[in-house]
Amino acid sequence: MSKINNPAMKYFRTATFGENVKCLRCCLLPGGRLFLVENFGCHGYVFDPETHQWDTLKFDNTIHDVTLLKNHKCVVVTAGSKGFQEMNMKNFHIKQYQKAGGNFQAINQFGDKIAVHNDFRKLSVMDTHGNVTSTINTKYDPWYVTTDDHNCIFWTNGKHGEIHCEQVRGLKRYIHHNAKIDCPSGLTLDKRGSLYVAGYASHNIHKFSQDGQYQGEILRETDGIKHPYDIAFNNDKEELIVLNEDGAAICIYKL
Repeated sequence: MSKINNPAMKYFRTATFGENVKCLRCCLLPGGRLFLVENFGCHGYVFDPETHQWDTLKFDNTIHDVTLLKNHKCVVVTAGSKGFQEMNMKNFHIKQYQKAGGNFQAINQFGDKIAVHNDFRKLSVMDTHGNVTSTINTKYDPWYVTTDDHNCIFWTNGKHGEIHCEQVRGLKRYIHHNAKIDCPSGLTLDKRGSLYVAGYASHNIHKFSQDGQYQGEILRETDGIKHPYDIAFNNDKEELIVLNEDGAAICIYKL
């Protein structure tokens, strides 16, 4: 067995939430908590990595992804053809579905709006009432999406070994392909604008500079990375959260 070089500082099995539970999507909440999305299920989990305490939230339909809005008070979850729902994180009050048309999957906050994959090879920017302000045609269907403060949307497809950067106004876009990143999945940004990308089939995590330059493989299988799905960055603690082992484990690494 290979030696673990940089083991996860914190490790939690998602089966603790319930038998056979796996979590494939997440977002960071204020205070370092995580909102975790059950794989092909109707549950979300608000989890505190420090105390290992959690709240289980039940939705009416299968949820696919989640993002924290800019106000840091609410999250939005996608529910396929049902649209999306906004939830207040203080009292867990859930608003009615917004059915803006399409099949809502990957999502991320985009300024005071959201960027969401809701149609074939397309990203839509809309407000939380479902009013679309712009669309971007994409090369593939975006499975994972993140955004920065400069109107850039980053996405991966999983099946294709590419990381895409699109700008709504068409001023900047690039495609990065790297043989070391097999089936790129989750991606996240830190406060300096560095991009982190998970390689699901290559069992590793990679880093890019703010201008898109590849900076190397920062975590690999010998560090305990195995089939990573989504990732998130805690800027307050300089920690990378990895939904690892096919979503069966939450691993937190100090960078």
